[in-house]
Amino acid sequence: MWGLLLVFLVIFPGRTGAAGADDGSNAPAVASPGDGSPESSGKAPSPPDKKKRAKKKKSSSGQPSGAPFPVGQAPAKKKKKPPQVETLVTNTGILVPQGKLLVENTLEYIHNTATQVALQGFTVLPAILIGTINVESVEQDIYMDVLTFYYGITNNLEAEVDVPYVYRTEGVLSYPINGGSGSLLQTGTSGNGLGDIEFGLHEQLNHSGFGGAYFLANVIGKANNGTNPFSIPINSQTGLLTAQPTGSGFWSIEPSLTAIYPSDPVVFYANAAYIYNFSANFGGNIGTINPGNATDLSFGAGFSLNDKASFDVGYDQMTLWPPTQNGVQIPLTQVLQLGSLVFGYSYNVSRYFFYLLNVEVGVTPDAPNIQISFRVPLYF
Repeated sequence: MWGLLLVFLVIFPGRTGAAGADDGSNAPAVASPGDGSPESSGKAPSPPDKKKRAKKKKSSSGQPSGAPFPVGQAPAKKKKKPPQVETLVTNTGILVPQGKLLVENTLEYIHNTATQVALQGFTVLPAILIGTINVESVEQDIYMDVLTFYYGITNNLEAEVDVPYVYRTEGVLSYPINGGSGSLLQTGTSGNGLGDIEFGLHEQLNHSGFGGAYFLANVIGKANNGTNPFSIPINSQTGLLTAQPTGSGFWSIEPSLTAIYPSDPVVFYANAAYIYNFSANFGGNIGTINPGNATDLSFGAGFSLNDKASFDVGYDQMTLWPPTQNGVQIPLTQVLQLGSLVFGYSYNVSRYFFYLLNVEVGVTPDAPNIQISFRVPLYF
C-alpha cells in the first residue's frame, strides 16, 4: 500500500499540491485570455514563490495594467511652449508702474564734421558769428554720460529727469576773421561740465481700442544750467570760442505724441514732436537771441529675435528753423534738415536688468555723421 501511494505521488505531484494548497496561488478563480494562467496558456504553472515575486514586482512599479507606456520606461516629455516674447507693451502697460523707479545710465558719443550743426534745438557755433567767419572744416566729438530717472506717479503717469555730464572737443580750420595773409588757421578747443538738465511727464492715454494701438502724451522741458556759448570768451584772431560749451543757453519745451502698435513679434512706433525754444537776452552787442524752433518726426519697428533679444530700425527727421537776433533772421542762416537712420539692439539679462545699443547715421548734410548710445536701465 505504501508503495502504491509513493507511485501516485511521483506520477501526479501537481494535483496533490493543488488540492492541499490553501493560498490559491496555483488555481486562479477566473481564467482570462492573456493573464498567464495555466488554463489559458497551456503552460505549466509556475511555482508559488515565483508568482509572488512577480506580483510584488508589478505592484512596486506603481503603474496600472492600462499604463500608456511600458513599465520601467520614463514617459516622453511634453514639448514646452516657448515663452511669450516681451515687447514694449506688457499687460497693456508701457510706462513704469506706480511707485516704481527706473534708473537709466546712457553713454553717448557724437561725431560730426558739418559746418553748421544743430542738436536738440541749439546751435553749436555761436549764432552771432555765422556769416562772418569762413569756416573750411569743423570736426566735433561729444561725449555724454546721462543719468535718467523715471518714476511711476500712477500706472498711467510717469515722471522723468535727465542729468547729463558733457565733454566735447572741436577742431576748426578757418581763415582769420580780419583777413591777413589768407593762410588757414587750425584751432582746437574743449570743454566739460554739467549739461542742460531735462525734466518731463509721460501719460498713457489708453489701454485698449484704437485698433490695438497705444498712445502716449509727452512733454519735456530743458533748462539752461549748462555753460552757454555766449558766456565764453572769443579768440580775437579766429573769432571762435576759446572753450566749448556744455549747454545751449536757452530754455525749451517739447510736447510730443507717441503711437505704439504691437503685432507680435513686431512693435511699430512713431513719434511727432515740436520743440519751442525761448529767447534769451545776453546783453551788450549780442542782444536777444532765439536759436529757432524745431519739429521732429521719427518712426520705426522693433523685432523680437527671441525671448531675450530684439532689434529695431527707424528713421528720425528734425527740421530746425533759422535763428534770429533782436527779432531779425541772422544773415547766411537757413533751415537745417537733420535726417538720421536709427539702428538698435537690446538684450534682457534678467527681469530687472537689460541694455540697449543704438546707432544713428546721418543721411543729410546738416545731421551729425554718427551718434552711438549705450543704455543700461535698472529697476528699483
